[in-house]
Amino acid sequence: RLLHSIAADAQLATDIAIATSLLNIHGKIGSLAAAKAIFHSMEIKSVIAWTAMMAACVHHRENREALVFFRRMLLEHSIANTITFVTVLGACGNCREGASVHEWMIESGVSASSVFASTAIVTMYGRCGSVGHAKEVFDSIVEKNFISWNAMVAAFAQNRHCAHALAMVRSMDLEGLHPDRVTWLSVLGSVAEIDIRDGRWIHSRILGSGIELDFALGTALLNMYARNHSLEEALEIFDGVEEEERDLPLWGTMIAGYADDFQLRPAMALLRRMQHCGVLPSKVVIVAMINLCAAVSDLRQGEIFRALFVESCGIDRENSAVVANALVDMYGKCGELSLARKLFREIPEKDSVSWNSILVVGNALISAFGKCSSPGNAREIFDAMIERNKVSWTAIIAAYAHSHYGAIAKLFFRRMLLQGEEPDRVTFATILSTCTTAAALVEGKRFHALLAERPAMEMDPVVVSALIHMYSKCGSLESASKVFDRGRSFLLQENLLVWTSVISAYAHHGDGERALKLFARMQQAGLRADGVTILSVLSACAKAGMLETGIQFFASIARDHCLEVTLEHYSCLVDLLGRAGELSAAQELVRRIPNARAYVSFLSSCSVQGDVELGRAAAEKVSVLDPSIPAGYVVLSNL
Repeated sequence: RLLHSIAADAQLATDIAIATSLLNIHGKIGSLAAAKAIFHSMEIKSVIAWTAMMAACVHHRENREALVFFRRMLLEHSIANTITFVTVLGACGNCREGASVHEWMIESGVSASSVFASTAIVTMYGRCGSVGHAKEVFDSIVEKNFISWNAMVAAFAQNRHCAHALAMVRSMDLEGLHPDRVTWLSVLGSVAEIDIRDGRWIHSRILGSGIELDFALGTALLNMYARNHSLEEALEIFDGVEEEERDLPLWGTMIAGYADDFQLRPAMALLRRMQHCGVLPSKVVIVAMINLCAAVSDLRQGEIFRALFVESCGIDRENSAVVANALVDMYGKCGELSLARKLFREIPEKDSVSWNSILVVGNALISAFGKCSSPGNAREIFDAMIERNKVSWTAIIAAYAHSHYGAIAKLFFRRMLLQGEEPDRVTFATILSTCTTAAALVEGKRFHALLAERPAMEMDPVVVSALIHMYSKCGSLESASKVFDRGRSFLLQENLLVWTSVISAYAHHGDGERALKLFARMQQAGLRADGVTILSVLSACAKAGMLETGIQFFASIARDHCLEVTLEHYSCLVDLLGRAGELSAAQELVRRIPNARAYVSFLSSCSVQGDVELGRAAAEKVSVLDPSIPAGYVVLSNL
């Protein structure tokens, strides 16, 4: 301002050179408005003045205005030079704008003649996400320099093409150019894509090349190791940084690394070290620690971090919303839904994360109670939810279906439809699983009719499998077979789940020969059996009394199908032997595999054969091995 005032007093401000210099000064260290005023006061605007005005806009992050000045310059028939184009490339915020500037450069002959300009184009395309265009321009540079190579490495790295960035580094080596600090910082910028092996290679190259491991490089390497859960190496770098140089982001990265790895004690120890050094935890650190407490269900420690947040960060709308979202998630995962709801209501401006947090918490609790056969508790959570989505409805339906309350599950399914919530394939598969008797066949067909209105979903492998199971359990093997044939004709490729379902259907109905034929067809179709498919075939042999075939098939599990023989397979073999009247062999087998489920299979065989003495011994064994299984007493009472 002083220089400007002196120039004005001396009537020099109208001189083109002085005015341009003043424009440059205001653009870099002063006011953009003052720079514009000087520019507009100039009677003759040189290319240097135009370029300085654009540079001022870019410096003040007014990129749109820089592009407007560029277009005005072209309209006034001023000829842009290399510096002008490089400046305006820095203002391009998307590929369309950048490509337009690139075209003007080609027309003016600038891009082909200047490695400086071509490198700026590479940088622009990389920044705008068009790595392919960046590589084309890079390849067209005849005499590439160090800056060109670094620009291309950066373009790949900032677009998360880590493998290509590393390939460029190796190409630099072949060209006799040794990567410098800027190169490695660019590569490490794609930290999310760097695996630990490549990360260690980068670290060794930096150390081997004699590059000083300064704060920026150290931070980048620490971040890479933390992201890859290699926390010992991360801590080694962290401890190598002078205490006075450790800033809050560095502390935060290290603590967040432990938090992401669910290591509460080391994270707490590092947090105490940080506070001892007089560094207050940031919002990011506290959120990371609250998330860790949520993951390990440590409510008491989470409450401590809530108090620490208020003490160190203060309460403002932005801070409180972010931390409140994390706290809502923590309270939910710790089973404190009432606290989660209360805090959720207190969030002044709820964002998508807030709503998602309370939904995720509620849905997770419903699913957890459902899996624990506590549908009543799941219902309490469901009724208390402020918002519900498709997952919420499916979870409550599954909770009742899992506990064999099919009628209630169906009521919730109807409520879901009335609420206008569209079921997905998991919802339909769940509700179809509630139709398990001949009496439920009509209702099962109604659900199938609803699916017919959704052709894409009806032909989903999960739904096809659920329909086959439903018709089989309801006694309509013919309908199950039709669903299988229709499903196969629509599916783009053979599906193991669908084949296993139809084999299981024939096994359920005791048609061992048909199940074996389907298994052979499945293999001819190029599908490899899994453990569940094998179990279905063994079950078919057992129910059909095909003892010899079943034993041969059991022997082929490891030999022909390269699968591990599980306890379920042994239990099925016990059932096979028992149903065929080979109780002595079955008894010998269960003695070798003392498993409650195997003894239940043996007990069922004793029931079929009417052997009360062996059955009583088996029931006692079941009660010892797993008292939670009531089947032993039920079967024994029928003997």
